Formats: sequence, C-alpha cells, structure tokens
Amino acid sequence: MTTCADAKSQGTFYVEENAGYLTTTVFGTETSAGARTISTVTPQGSQPGKSDLGLAHELQTLRLRFRTGTVIVEENPGYATSRTYGEGNEPGASTISTVPPRGSQQGTFIVSENAGYATSTIYGTGSSGITTISTARPSGTVAGTYVVSFNPGYTESTRYGTAEQGRSTVSTVPPSGSQQGTYIINDNPGYITETRYGTAEQGRSTISTVAPSGSQQGTYIVNENAGYTTSTRFGTAQQGRSTVSTIAPTGPRQGTYIVDENPGYTTSTIYGNKTAGTTTVSTVLPTGSGQGTYVSSFFARLCLISCSAYY
Repeated sequence: MTTCADAKSQGTFYVEENAGYLTTTVFGTETSAGARTISTVTPQGSQPGKSDLGLAHELQTLRLRFRTGTVIVEENPGYATSRTYGEGNEPGASTISTVPPRGSQQGTFIVSENAGYATSTIYGTGSSGITTISTARPSGTVAGTYVVSFNPGYTESTRYGTAEQGRSTVSTVPPSGSQQGTYIINDNPGYITETRYGTAEQGRSTISTVAPSGSQQGTYIVNENAGYTTSTRFGTAQQGRSTVSTIAPTGPRQGTYIVDENPGYTTSTIYGNKTAGTTTVSTVLPTGSGQGTYVSSFFARLCLISCSAYY
C-alpha cells in the first residue's frame, strides 16, 4: 500500500518488497531422476533504503527490504542404461554392474540382455518325437531361432472281432501338422476254454461257445472225460481176468479200473518108460503176468511083441 500527501508538501512513499528465495541444490544418487524440496528457510528482518526517484517535490521513499530466504532442493540426475546383448536360451535382462551418479551427471546401469530364441517347427509323419535340426543365433534385440522337426506320431483305433486270437493293422491315417495320425487295428481277443469234466470213457467235445465281446475274450465250453487207466493185480488161480473195483475220474485226473488177472499155467511133460500114466511131479506158480508151470511125468505103455522064428 502506498500513501501520498498533496503536491505542495513533502510526501512519503512506503514500499513493501519481497526479496524471494534463493535455491540451494544438493545432488543425490536415487534411481529415479527428479528434484524434491527437502527444507525451506524463510526470509527474516528488514533494511531501509533510498529512492532513486527524481521527483520535483523531493519525495522521500522508505523501502522495506526483506532478507532473501533459502529453498534447499535435492536433485537426482538418475541413471541411463547401457545394454550388452548375449546369446542365452531364455529371454531376459539382468543388471551386471552400476556406475553411481556424480553431481549433476547421470549414473549408468550396465545391463546384459538376452533376446532368447523362437521355435520354428517342421511337422513330419514319422514315429513320435522332436528333434532340433538347426539353430540361428540371436542378433542384438532380434531373437534367435530353433528349427525343430516334430513328429506327432500315431494313436490306435481298435476294431474288435470274434475270430481266433490275433491283431493286425488294416489301415493308416497319416499325421496332419501337429495332429496325430491313426493306426486302425483289427483285434480279435480270441477264446479261452472252460472245461467241464465227466466220468465217461476218455474223450473231449465242445458243447457251447460264448463269442468275444469287445476286448473281452470269448469262451469255449468243453466237456472232457479224462477216462480210465487199468491197475492189474496178478493172481495164481486158473487163467482168467475180472474187474474187481473202479475209481472214478476226478477233474482232469483219470479214473482207475482195478483188475484181477490170473495168467494161468502151462504144462511141462517129462517122458519115461515106467508103467503107463501121467503124474504131476511139481508146480511152478505164476509170477506177475508170467504163467506158472505144471511139471508132469508121462509114461507110455510098452508093447511086447513075440516073434516066431521061421525056419
């Protein structure tokens, strides 16, 4: 605010002046560039001054001058990034060293960066598998390339039949791109045999058949008679053979006929010249299936013939 007297009398000007602030800068090493005020010293006190005005009435000016305040500012020049490019498999960057800022000069992050690899796939029709056939290395920020041969392989589509057991490939659908191919298989699971045992004479016959269902085997139901063996007991009676008992078959085990057999006797004759007649002089018993022997003495009748002498 300014107050002035009339033109004939001496007047006084009152002038209010703000001297403002000076800035003091302190440099830091923070990562992000920028400035922030960390403290402020306000202006204080006053000093009178003289006017430089050349007025006819010699007006006197009183200038109120305030001292300058101070704003203390921290300034971070930040960091620039210096990149080196590598040939690692995985893309990515890592800081390998740091040069801190000095005063208003920026610091430096030295970064190693790998552009990595992209994959270029060539699809085949062979057995399932993947093979890298060539490699183009990365160049600066351009990713390298793995050229890969990929065979998706085959799945199996199975058709089941009712013939005897066997498996055969009837047709093939080749792979298409990343889609697997197909082997079309004709599969006959075949039959198992379910046996029912009987007690009749030895023999085997199929009495019914259950056909296969899908991958489940069919069944032949078989009637089987294991039959009999003969167990012979040899005796010493007159020649003859008779079954004395029977043991029935059990499952696949044969039954048994127990037979008494008498091989009998033969006669061995000794001839003599005594009084005519036959006499048994000894007996040799049968042994197992070997016949026994009757030893007989036989004497023939003598005929005395008288002959007349002719003269």
